[in-house]
Amino acid sequence: MATIGERIREYRNQKNLTQKELGQLIHQSPQVISNYERGYTTPNSITLKNIADILNVSMDNLTATKNSDKHTIEQVDLNDDNLSLTYKGQPVSNEDLEIIRRFLRGSKSDK
Repeated sequence: MATIGERIREYRNQKNLTQKELGQLIHQSPQVISNYERGYTTPNSITLKNIADILNVSMDNLTATKNSDKHTIEQVDLNDDNLSLTYKGQPVSNEDLEIIRRFLRGSKSDK
């Protein structure tokens, strides 16, 4: 998972900027930039916006994690008996899954 600092470093390197140059552009020392990139400190929202503007990326690009990039939407069939669902990290029991299926069918009875 990439941190904000790792993303700052990545985009800074893509722009061929040194820590000193980026620091000068946002009126900070190279040490401050180094601290951001190593995760010792986190820039406040105003500084983060300035960094994003200079690096020509959105703030979302700087704050996104690699895990969030991997989220995909997958369509599943709730009638698939091999389906394993979780809710808040806990498995959904077969009984609860059947209640969900009945609810979706619009029926309160056991069918």
